Amino acid sequence: MAYVSKKHMSEEFVYQYINLIPDHLKEKKESEDINFEYFSRTKNNIHNLPEISGVLTHYASEDYFSIKDAIIFDKYVIHRSVKLEEGSIDKRVAFALRFVDVESKYDSFRANQLEYPKYSFNYEGSSDFNMIVCKEDGQPIVDSHLFKDNLQKRIVRGN
Repeated sequence: MAYVSKKHMSEEFVYQYINLIPDHLKEKKESEDINFEYFSRTKNNIHNLPEISGVLTHYASEDYFSIKDAIIFDKYVIHRSVKLEEGSIDKRVAFALRFVDVESKYDSFRANQLEYPKYSFNYEGSSDFNMIVCKEDGQPIVDSHLFKDNLQKRIVRGN
């Protein structure tokens, strides 16, 4: 895992940028042929432009992890997998677990912005979770119908 410390750069700008794309492309679609590939490049290439990638690589940290180690970070940490080098391990398994603050509220605008490729290009994303987790804008996520039977089992309490 390679990651860039938030003291150097926060991923928050990417979330802001991604939320701007749908409205920008809706206007652009009126005069140009915008397809899913164009949308995908616009959304995903921000980290992969050689100039930006070079800067991120310069500031990236790569720690050594043993089997069963874990790394915990928030969504604003820029990160990527690192190619396996020659050695005894020919593949690795990763498990991503996402935590949500108990005070988090549903943001229907951002959820709908994430659905832009589905509605515009008939692209089926990996999940519809963001559209079904809550029904009302501003609803506490812990009040979601998805957690009604097991909320207490899901809450992690600190010391």
